[in-house]
Amino acid sequence: GSIARHCLKQLEVLDIVEKDPKGGRRITS
Repeated sequence: GSIARHCLKQLEVLDIVEKDPKGGRRITS
């Protein structure tokens, strides 16, 4: 559970950081 969620979160954050620099999602969640 938590490990998978952590990995997904990191990947998602990285993807958002590159695709959505506007800040659609906060990196510091």
